[in-house]
Amino acid sequence: MTLDHHSNHYSAALSIATLLKNSGFIAYFVGGWVRDHLLKHPSSDIDIATDASCDEIIALFPKTIPVGIAFGVVVVIVDAYHFEVATFREEEGYKDGRRPTRIKPSTPEHDAKRRDFTINGLFFDPETKTLIDYVEGQKDLKKGIVRAIGNPQDRFAEDKLRMIRAARYTARFGFALEHATKQAIIKYANTLLPAVSVERIVQEFSKMQAFDNFDKALVLMHELKLLPLIIPQTKNWNAQEITSLTKQFHAYPKTTPLILYIMQLLPTSTLEEKLAFTTKFKFSKKTHQLVQFYHASQQLFKTKNLSNIDDATWVEQYASPWFTFCLEVHLVHIEPEQRDALLQFHVDKERKHRAAIERAQTHSTLLTAHDLEKEGIFPSALMGTLLRQSEKIAINHNLSHREEILQKLKQSNAWPQKFS
Repeated sequence: MTLDHHSNHYSAALSIATLLKNSGFIAYFVGGWVRDHLLKHPSSDIDIATDASCDEIIALFPKTIPVGIAFGVVVVIVDAYHFEVATFREEEGYKDGRRPTRIKPSTPEHDAKRRDFTINGLFFDPETKTLIDYVEGQKDLKKGIVRAIGNPQDRFAEDKLRMIRAARYTARFGFALEHATKQAIIKYANTLLPAVSVERIVQEFSKMQAFDNFDKALVLMHELKLLPLIIPQTKNWNAQEITSLTKQFHAYPKTTPLILYIMQLLPTSTLEEKLAFTTKFKFSKKTHQLVQFYHASQQLFKTKNLSNIDDATWVEQYASPWFTFCLEVHLVHIEPEQRDALLQFHVDKERKHRAAIERAQTHSTLLTAHDLEKEGIFPSALMGTLLRQSEKIAINHNLSHREEILQKLKQSNAWPQKFS
């Protein structure tokens, strides 16, 4: 096991375990941190398990947050680092597919056996540098297997989100999903909703996106009958169709918003259907707007002759902070020769209209409200319409002088007859 014993984060976690031990308690590092270090993956999320009660933890440490006392969890703060310190426990009486109705203090072994997967059920004693394994997690890590602890049906009944996590871990680490675990997910997939909140599902998608193999996670979720519950449009697809739509995910820029990945699974959906998805899964208003922009940009990119699209439309696109994401996602999915030509088209067009793009980004126009007031048009909806139209004229006719823009504006259908 490769450990960075010299990191400030590790040292802070070690100080918690040391104080607990010096006070007569057991203290182990647990879960994902242990798994990741056995795999030699970087990890900074250290959780600590102990036989100390929440009250005893709070009494020992000067800075704590009682965020999960009902579940035996206290956050301990050391040197600005936050650590979840949990009492060894057993859980009983799951009714909502998420939370236990009762918990009781227990032993390290019983605590390990209540967890989700064997690879997450490992303890590490930071004082003796020894691994404590009650669930054969180390063996499954070496074999590359994601296996539910104990009876998989029980584990998924306790928290149905674990079904999605199984797909996430399997894809992230390039592991195999153990047969009984896989069959249990397929059998109980239809219980996922509404037991699991849409917010938790989106969080899982975000975690998948953060690591490699997001595409493989989605393909596996489809095989497990989970994906069609979340995105019904995929219900009648086969594995090849899912693979075809997601195989380029690895080429997306790391900062690509999650929703643009998901949009690839809605290739024939209308804008209304896409927005219905973002509403159902409670995405932010900003994400809602991004979906609208993405849909519009894709329609433009698919136009056979891009020169038929007026320059003002492209300026509006270039002025958006989302344009680069939308273009880069589109470029990934087209042939290399098309890619080069399309990229050069936009480079040239953007360079030509740099000044207009900056105006659009600052919501300014060459023709001003003062210019229109001189013509007898005062602040109103009409003035706003005319100013927007004047900017389109300036861009499309490559004009930079107000007099020329005003003259063209007066010749347009937007100009009211009574001011002619």
